[in-house]
Amino acid sequence: MTHWTVSRRLQLLAGVAALAMAALAGITWLSLHSLHQMQDGGYTRSRDAALLQELSGRGADLYRIVADAYINREFDQHADEWKQLNERTAADLRQAAQVVHTDEERRAVATGSDAAQAIRTIFERDYLPAIRRNAAPEEIAEIDGRVDEQVTRFDEALNQAATSMLEAAAQDDQAFDSRARDLRLILLGMAAVGMLLVGTLAWAVGRSIVAELGMEPRVAAAIAQRIAAGELNGLALARDSRDGSLAQALGRMVAMLQTTVMRVRAGAGQVASASTEIAQGNQDLSSRTEQQAGALQQTASTMAQLGGTVRQNADNARLAHQLAREATEVADQGGASVHQLVSTMRDIDGGSRRIADIIGTIDGIAFQTNILALNAAVEAARAGEQGRGFAVVAGEVRSLAQRSAEAAREIKGLIGASVEQVATGTAQASQAAAAMQAVVASIQRVGQVVAEISSASAEQAHGVTQVGDSVQRLDDATQQNAALVEQSAAAADSLRQQAVQLVEAIQVFRLSDAPA
Repeated sequence: MTHWTVSRRLQLLAGVAALAMAALAGITWLSLHSLHQMQDGGYTRSRDAALLQELSGRGADLYRIVADAYINREFDQHADEWKQLNERTAADLRQAAQVVHTDEERRAVATGSDAAQAIRTIFERDYLPAIRRNAAPEEIAEIDGRVDEQVTRFDEALNQAATSMLEAAAQDDQAFDSRARDLRLILLGMAAVGMLLVGTLAWAVGRSIVAELGMEPRVAAAIAQRIAAGELNGLALARDSRDGSLAQALGRMVAMLQTTVMRVRAGAGQVASASTEIAQGNQDLSSRTEQQAGALQQTASTMAQLGGTVRQNADNARLAHQLAREATEVADQGGASVHQLVSTMRDIDGGSRRIADIIGTIDGIAFQTNILALNAAVEAARAGEQGRGFAVVAGEVRSLAQRSAEAAREIKGLIGASVEQVATGTAQASQAAAAMQAVVASIQRVGQVVAEISSASAEQAHGVTQVGDSVQRLDDATQQNAALVEQSAAAADSLRQQAVQLVEAIQVFRLSDAPA
């Protein structure tokens, strides 16, 4: 039972009391029902005995009718009364046969029924005919004696049955009285046992509840009221209460509450101080955050300008790349022209060499012509006068050959100079072609570098844009942080106020070992 709850124990007590009352009520009802049945049986027997006693005088009534009929000679008038009385007697006898209980009573009623039947038979078969024929008094007396005998038999039989039923009714009354006395004693005993059981159980339940409380409930209520009022000092708690009792729990609760109140007081003071510092720190942080937000706005503006400059550089780089590509095309065209010039110069050099060869041939021819003219002049001199004309021709030819040789030499000199110049031009054209190829290669490299610069400028512009976006987002975040810092400052101030309120609220508890 010690592990049961108080409600379970009270339910057990109420259940046992209810069961005891139900058992007592059930036994009382059964006893009363039994007594009622016994009383009904005695009443029924008494009523049936009264019926039999009333029937026992019915024989005299029958005999009276016969006597009146004989004396008054009014047989027809008394015949109806006789008939009605016989029918009623027969019906009452049938009823009596149904209400008897013992074999003796049944035999007595059967004897009465036989006697009534005999009276009716004697009256109808013997008495009425004898009266109607004015029989002798002796015959009437003899018939009357037989009727009187049957009437006596009828009365005795029914009186015997009535007496038996009255005796049984008296026995039932005695049994009723005895049973009533026994039941009173039994009910008193059961009531005493039930009261003792319920009282013992109530005492045990009350003792277990008080043991678990460790004190009287009113004392616990007073302590709870003092705790509710904030008085945690001077509480008279039972020191000798058993483990797990309410008094011990209250003692531990008060001790823990005192410790908690002291800790809450100290913590509330610390929270108030810390919240004040937090509020001041949040104000400083708010100021620095606003400064940072201004710096970020300036940075965002600078990044926007830098982004514009980088985009302009990217546009210029793209334009330079386009110009480099066009210069590359022009250099390619110049290279092709130089190559054609080199080829032409080589062709000219070849033609000059052929002309020089031809001039050499002409010079050789002029030399041979000069020799031939000289030989012809010699031969003309040998011929004398005859060869004078031929000598003149030979002189002219020689002079022409000399002029041709002189012209050939001049042409050869010019051709030689021209060949040298052509060779020099060819070499310079080759150098120009090589330089042009180098220029084309350089321009191509410049174009590649400019393309890389353009790509890098585009990437730089994209990066600067991203940096600008990041700075803008950082500025937005800083603005939000500034708002959050303001909210945090407000929350810290609210926390400080709540801490002050908590300190004021905790002052309601009065401790003996702590400052109030």
